[in-house]
Amino acid sequence: MDFLVDLVYLWVDGNDNAFRNRRQKYINERSNKKINFTDEANSSQRIVQFDEIKYSLRSVEKYMPWINHIYIVVDSQIPSFIDFKSKKISLIDIKEIAPVGVKELYSSNAIESLVYKIPNLSEHFIMSNDDFFVNKKISKDYFFTNEGKPILYLRKYYSINNNFSLQIFNAYSEIFKKYKSHSYWSYSHNMDPYLVSDFKKVAKSQYGNTLEATGHSGLRNNYEMNRYFISLYSFSNGITILKKISLLKSLSTNLYCEYKTAWAANWFKPFLFCLNAPKHFSNKSKEKMIKFLAPTTYPENLHLKNKI
Repeated sequence: MDFLVDLVYLWVDGNDNAFRNRRQKYINERSNKKINFTDEANSSQRIVQFDEIKYSLRSVEKYMPWINHIYIVVDSQIPSFIDFKSKKISLIDIKEIAPVGVKELYSSNAIESLVYKIPNLSEHFIMSNDDFFVNKKISKDYFFTNEGKPILYLRKYYSINNNFSLQIFNAYSEIFKKYKSHSYWSYSHNMDPYLVSDFKKVAKSQYGNTLEATGHSGLRNNYEMNRYFISLYSFSNGITILKKISLLKSLSTNLYCEYKTAWAANWFKPFLFCLNAPKHFSNKSKEKMIKFLAPTTYPENLHLKNKI
């Protein structure tokens, strides 16, 4: 597997008051103009953070040293703990990849639909949020076949109860032409592999207008193209491989169950795990999770500043 694999993070400092005020102003303006977006998908819960990316980067350094380059997509913000003298990590401001005329993007779907435009991004890349972590040594063949085909891990979905599950169901239904809400599959909420060429194929396909519209979407709505669609479209063309996920491979849990989170990660020992932050996350809870994360990740990451 001699092909290069890059890693792309989406990151935002949700504790930055300037950013929060700018985001809320944008939401208020769209609300006053009655422009479609979902309250649930644009809640402050989505920007809660306690420097998770610091621990995620440590885990990548320890368990995925074969990553070629790391790109962090930001919104006019700079993580204070990253050593930018490192040649392995780069910041990409959203404005560098956003469509012409688009100045503000607060929808993760929109940003994810644009990452393939990052200059010099390798054909093979992995997309990650800042709350995804590597739990043990993991090799390229977890994400790609020897031929370089992406491997997408799926889990059974049983209900459509929010914006995210609706987008997943829409993608699944369009590709497989099945419209049964109790018999569709969703990807495991964690790091996922992609090909730049697959994004370009979708852009040139009958779904190109939807992909372009998603890239213009300032706030999440029910009509965006979820990144899951890219993988399913790739599968329909014989590229991406689909596999069933297990708790031994990927674990997604909620931060408000601190003890359950730590227990599950230690008991199942999955390759990857995700920590979903609740809307109201106390300082005490943050301290507990930092205490849990710090010993499990590499203490002296080469790409982070010392004494963090």
